[in-house]
Amino acid sequence: MTWSVWTLISIALLIGEAAIPGTLFLAFFSLAAFLTAAVTALFPSLSLSFQLVVFSVASLLMLLALRPAVVNRMSRNRSAQPPIPQRAVCITEIKVGNRGRVELQGTTWQALNIGESDLNQGAESIVESIEGLLVKVRAP
Repeated sequence: MTWSVWTLISIALLIGEAAIPGTLFLAFFSLAAFLTAAVTALFPSLSLSFQLVVFSVASLLMLLALRPAVVNRMSRNRSAQPPIPQRAVCITEIKVGNRGRVELQGTTWQALNIGESDLNQGAESIVESIEGLLVKVRAP
């Protein structure tokens, strides 16, 4: 194959990665295909079998060496949870043990009252923890 074919494969894999978010696999195969395109451009007489070896080795190295570091860095940057403890304002009345809505840093959250007293609409509450999209609150 020519370097241009490897470049098209690289672009197709990159588009596939964009179309399937959250996997972060195809991007590394795309990088390997681009590296294979560069090697093929520098050495146009390489056989297809050698090109496939370059692609396979580059793919494995990219996946094993780069993917864990990239995934780790991305997961650290996704930490958008507000610091705990913090105050939130009840949008709805929340009885003890029941769910309602609170506003926390300008965003509406589903909340569970884990305290010992009911929370009235408009009352302040203390955020004890955040589990996914659920905020656990109590009266101050």
